[in-house]
Amino acid sequence: MIDIDALLKSVGHNMRSLRAYHETSLAGLGEKMNLSHATLSKIEGGKHKSVSLATLATFCNVYGLSLAEILRLEGPDPIAFTQKGMDAGNPSLLTGPMAVICADGYLRALELAYEQINLLKEILAQNGIISKEIITHKRPHETGFA
Repeated sequence: MIDIDALLKSVGHNMRSLRAYHETSLAGLGEKMNLSHATLSKIEGGKHKSVSLATLATFCNVYGLSLAEILRLEGPDPIAFTQKGMDAGNPSLLTGPMAVICADGYLRALELAYEQINLLKEILAQNGIISKEIITHKRPHETGFA
């Protein structure tokens, strides 16, 4: 079952992140989309309960995105995002607020990978496939890599 409130919050968060990346104010985006800044603020906060596909499509057209990118529920893929910036020859994609978002995204991706690796090690140790001495539970920031 789809949680509508969670979906609206996720889409709103994605919209806010992309608007911030493009350094566009709510009023500036509102002019481009023919919406008030108050309405956009409610959408970004996940509090506007009647966001239409037309509104999402207009947002996507303003920033050259697809609906799939704005509806992405797990958040932006930092590797794909930075690769797009490199391919476009636009190093400014990796500066300012978006650089922080990318760095945080990479750190979170590493943390998730470590969690999955440690879970797999525990399962393998429980089944006697590897010894328990191999198991460690260090996160990236504990290893000196982050």
